[in-house]
Amino acid sequence: MVSEKSFALIILLEFLLVTSSGLLSVGYVLLTSPESSNTANQLASLVYVGVVTDTPEIYYKAFSDTNVKYTFYSSYVVAKSDFKDGLIDTLLVGDISLGREPAVLQVYLPSNNPKTPLTKLALKKILTKLETEVRVEKVDEFASNVELADYKIMNYRLRGKHMEIYYVFTIPLLLFLPSVIAGSLSIDSITQDLESKRILNLLLAPLSYLDVVLGKILSALVISVVQAILWTTIIDLFFVPVENKLALISVTTLYTVFFMNCGAAIALHLKKMKNSQIFYTFFSMSAISLFSPFANLHPLLQQASPAYLLAKLSLGHPTTNYLPHILILTLLSVLTTLYLNKIAGKITET
Repeated sequence: MVSEKSFALIILLEFLLVTSSGLLSVGYVLLTSPESSNTANQLASLVYVGVVTDTPEIYYKAFSDTNVKYTFYSSYVVAKSDFKDGLIDTLLVGDISLGREPAVLQVYLPSNNPKTPLTKLALKKILTKLETEVRVEKVDEFASNVELADYKIMNYRLRGKHMEIYYVFTIPLLLFLPSVIAGSLSIDSITQDLESKRILNLLLAPLSYLDVVLGKILSALVISVVQAILWTTIIDLFFVPVENKLALISVTTLYTVFFMNCGAAIALHLKKMKNSQIFYTFFSMSAISLFSPFANLHPLLQQASPAYLLAKLSLGHPTTNYLPHILILTLLSVLTTLYLNKIAGKITET
């Protein structure tokens, strides 16, 4: 098994998957919460904001701790002219009243400008800070007995700052992929000996046909389980916490037994490596498709998805909640093992 080139490539792929998850996390954050990205905050220095107001004091507080360039105008006509000439990227017009009346701001943005998305991100941060400053001022003025909570979101693990990608993608795929590959390795192990007739030497030993088949494929099971233990340990130590490790490894083992048995059964029926691998590829791709948005088409498909089960367990959901899933996996593993025992005699049809 270790000498298989495909196995070495899979190990390399899994290693790249782990090491690149940090970059995937950055991309995920830029898509879902771009305003929290340090890159977006640094690029805000490219944004120029013009402000027309008679109350600049509250704006100064909002612009503090931002990289945005800003200019105050006393004349709306001059500010509008600069905006049209492209000297400023956006224009804020309005006075901030600290009375009981609501403040109304007008925001001007160019309709067709490559910088518009970046400008919107910068404006969002500024307006959020502006809202906070106004809220604090009004609470002090009209509800002095109310104390606003001061909080700060802390990330107890720096590398787990944006951990969603690890739970919904990296961990499930790292644990499920070796199970699928175990089936492919089982096919290679059996068909190579069938095509070269080396299997005949094993049949001379005092072993049952099932013992011979299992002897050829159990190494794939061992490799898959060892990978599951190593990856869960590495991710837990260096990236994000992984809960229910024993349950995760048990589920991975059940998946591996199922795919390993399916691969061995296909090999015994088709005999040829090429034909067996083609058939198994279609079968395994159907299972891997449950990692795609296809699984969201129906709740039953989602719950049957390996990604759903492995993600929930790694997040720390009680194992008892997923006993039906585990029981079904156990039943599939037992049934495929029994079927493999039934057809093991086909190993003599070389």
